[in-house]
Parts: sequence; structure tokens; C-alpha cells
Amino acid sequence: MVWTVEALCDIKISRVLLESSVTQWSTTLDQASVPINLLPLWRRLRRAMDQIETNRVTVIQREGNRVASSIAFSALQVQWQQSNVATNGPVWLHPLIRREAARTV
Repeated sequence: MVWTVEALCDIKISRVLLESSVTQWSTTLDQASVPINLLPLWRRLRRAMDQIETNRVTVIQREGNRVASSIAFSALQVQWQQSNVATNGPVWLHPLIRREAARTV
């Protein structure tokens, strides 16, 4: 999530709706609930989110988050330090994006 929000800031996105299958989002954004070893990442996330004019985090079911899971999995497979954010996503992801979008309408 940190990489995603930082990348959105880098490409000057000002309004964002973030969806996550992590059910603890309400407590995740509270510094007191963050384990000490994750505080540096938490601070980066908060700094990046503060740069976005409008942001909202919505918790969704894991099945509705397949595109994000596929991107994360692909980044980990090649041991990238950061995934890329681009308009429309990579070509290999288009069919999954279309299927997921069709289910949410």
C-alpha cells in the first residue's frame, strides 16, 4: 500500500479511492496500533496519503481484490522493490481488470 500511494503521488494523482482486503484498516491508520518495526512504513504511508487531496480507503472482500493481488504477486516473483503504477496497467492484466470491473457493476 505504501508503494502504491507513493507512486500515485509521484504521478500527481489528487483524488484516490483505495480498496483493500485488509479488514483492520480502521486500526491500521492509528499509530498506536502499529507494531514498532512497521512504524517507518506507517509514517511513509501517512506522509504520502497527506499529499493526496482526497483519499478514502474502502475494505472489500479478497475476491474483489484480484487485480491488486496479481500485481503484488508479479512484483514479488521477480523480486522488484516496487511495482509500477501506469494508466490501464500492463497488457497481461487487462483481461483480469475487465472481469473484475464487470463483477462490480
